Amino acid sequence: MKEGVSLEEQIGDVSIIMEPVPGYGARTIDIAYLKNILISFFGTSDKKVKREIIEKILNDKGWFEHYRNIKTQRKVLSEGGTIEYAHELETAIKLASEDYDVLFVPKGMFARHEKKFDVFLLRDHILLRADLKTVISSSPLTIADRLVDGSRQSSRVVLDLRSNISSKVLIQSLRSSCHGNKLLKEVFLFYKGKFYGLSTNLIISRSIFQIIP
Repeated sequence: MKEGVSLEEQIGDVSIIMEPVPGYGARTIDIAYLKNILISFFGTSDKKVKREIIEKILNDKGWFEHYRNIKTQRKVLSEGGTIEYAHELETAIKLASEDYDVLFVPKGMFARHEKKFDVFLLRDHILLRADLKTVISSSPLTIADRLVDGSRQSSRVVLDLRSNISSKVLIQSLRSSCHGNKLLKEVFLFYKGKFYGLSTNLIISRSIFQIIP
């Protein structure tokens, strides 16, 4: 049993959510060690070495496990016992169902001048930086602005869209965020119960209308 109290446990379904027990003290991560191991990860092309590094990162005792997906066995982890914004945890849980371990980046990772993205997404030998954006508005301008804002922190933005905007208008918004924006490379999109991994090249192509009908 993990150190925590189960808030939700759906046996035979997909989720277990954990919260710290009363009096739980936030764990700490060795930031210098984490930075060095990430340098090693991005400095090698050996997939086996990358897998070993990811395993070391995920098994660090300093993380608190907020959530584990029963089907994928993917986890949502952070350094402290709480995640600042509930909607970010909700989006992270969705990512775990799409077969990614989600690691909220410790605040101590960033120097003042560095981009402050939200999470690392880990799978097999892959480790991705991403910024999380939740949008409840149906305004195409708002959606585009949020994507542009996220791209200033990371070239990959996870957009959790919680409105009933039409696919046609959504695509216009996605394309607007790409126009003249050399920072944005990929959008991970949650839209009407589906998950899409969209490169900017795909977004501006005609094929996007077949991907998001």
